[in-house]
Amino acid sequence: MQFHGFCQRTSGAVVATFLAVLVFIVLILMAACAIRRRH
Repeated sequence: MQFHGFCQRTSGAVVATFLAVLVFIVLILMAACAIRRRH
């Protein structure tokens, strides 16, 4: 039971990290587009 809870928590952390990275990449792409448009 403890192990199962640990697995669920770990998968949740992995999903949260993946989403954070995805948002970070989107922000970088938006910033790059804005810089290109400005020049």
